[in-house]
Amino acid sequence: MDVRNPALLAVALVCAGLVAWSYSLSRDLEAAAGRERSLRSANAALVVTLEAVRTDARKAVETLESVHAAEKKRTEALHAAMREIENAPEGDNGPVAPVLRRALERVRTPGCGDGALPAPGNP
Repeated sequence: MDVRNPALLAVALVCAGLVAWSYSLSRDLEAAAGRERSLRSANAALVVTLEAVRTDARKAVETLESVHAAEKKRTEALHAAMREIENAPEGDNGPVAPVLRRALERVRTPGCGDGALPAPGNP
């Protein structure tokens, strides 16, 4: 091999360049594969977390629905008691302790039909 031959020198330089480029590509591919593995792992962790959040959300909705149903029953019972008091015959009326009378008057106050009671000093 004659090193003074420009064609051989050019071929040797091209081969060296291709080897370097191939090595660079293989390093880039290895780095990309590592990033892909890392992203897949992170994605899997996010999927697990998302499922846990969905499960917690379903449990929260079930709990809220249960509490809502119980509160609805309590509200209906309160309204039934209020209707019974309001519709009681006059013969059922009689002396009532002053504190109970004031509480009943607050319940009958307009704006309290929703079951809310005004503050004791604010009828």
